[in-house]
Amino acid sequence: MLGFIGLILSFLLIILLISRGRSFGLSLLIGSIPVFVFSAFERDPLIMAKEILAELIYSIDDGTIDLSMIKLTLVVLMITIIARSMEITGMLEEILRGLRSSFSRRSLFAIIPATLGLLHVPGGAIFSAPMIGIEGKRVRVSKEDLAFYNIWFRHIWFLVSPLSSSLILICSEDFAGINIYSLILYQIPIFIFMILIGMTRIRGIEGSEKERKTKTRWLRFLLPIVTPILISIILTLLFGVESITSLLISVPVGILSVLALKRSGLREGAKLIARSISWKLPFAVVGILTFRAVVLSSDVIEFLSGFFSSNCLHPLLIIIPLPFLLSILMGHNLGSIALAYPVVEPLLRTIGGDAIALTSIFYVSSFSGYLFSPLHLCVAVTNEYFKVNAMKFYQKIIPPSILLIPINLGIMLAISGLIS
Repeated sequence: MLGFIGLILSFLLIILLISRGRSFGLSLLIGSIPVFVFSAFERDPLIMAKEILAELIYSIDDGTIDLSMIKLTLVVLMITIIARSMEITGMLEEILRGLRSSFSRRSLFAIIPATLGLLHVPGGAIFSAPMIGIEGKRVRVSKEDLAFYNIWFRHIWFLVSPLSSSLILICSEDFAGINIYSLILYQIPIFIFMILIGMTRIRGIEGSEKERKTKTRWLRFLLPIVTPILISIILTLLFGVESITSLLISVPVGILSVLALKRSGLREGAKLIARSISWKLPFAVVGILTFRAVVLSSDVIEFLSGFFSSNCLHPLLIIIPLPFLLSILMGHNLGSIALAYPVVEPLLRTIGGDAIALTSIFYVSSFSGYLFSPLHLCVAVTNEYFKVNAMKFYQKIIPPSILLIPINLGIMLAISGLIS
């Protein structure tokens, strides 16, 4: 019971720290302290510390080393390097110039943010906002509609991209422990639904003309994005390599592709990589896994599992709203997963059945709240750029975001028959 009180205090502390501009990783590390302290009144703190260390990297009892956290952190770091280096070298601008010459003006409202969304960078919506803003002025699209397009289409890849940090995390051995491509396969239907929902919003826009045709050489700049995904798929599906390990092998190829396309020498390439390094997301991964380990070492899981089973609540009544609400409060999909999954994990075991379908229900619920959260960095920078009327914007984005949850729930129930 005390551990649960500590967990509530941790949630409040983390939300407070994030709202005051502290880094997400640091907020989680600090936020894990109340859980540990309150749980230490009911459990031996030394035993808890040993369990936390074993969960993260090293077991004192049997001397084994777990490299999961290191591998996950490295993958996220290298994906960030690809995204940032493509921005620095002007590859993104080349890609966008090619898109303008290849697609109608109407479709650009979806294609520009979707293409830039392949690069999973916090606040990355600011890259595409000016570009669709220019298109919007030509055909008199409202600021609120432009903001909707920028957010909605940028984030479609969160459902199916193996380079998405959120998907990587939820599928890792420390969380659901499922194959990332199996989850992606399950989520293709909701991915398609999300595209269709977005397309209904741009259907009435006038204008189908393209810019003057340019050479197709811009397509080569997609290699740093496409190559790691293809190599990872091949390693996982054909050779049985674990999905995080396959990304650890394939993502460096994306970095090398950037250097090769820019014909960078050794010294120039090293400088570019150094400029592209950002530790915010990797540090967030460390904070996430540490918080999870602390929660698992406490009595919180047992308390919640007993509470829900004794009150006869169907587990789905917790699995869906908890990550959804946390995503709204935190504006961080990774954070919602990190906080909510350890709590609902025993409930997932209670339901049994198709683990992939249950993971998808949890994930899409978290994703739905994240899409429109006022604390979501992409929402904040997009709304600030377009100077939107907040009420009008949220009227446009909240209903379709919430609609994703029952649609995906129906799809998963149809696939697996989770409720008998």
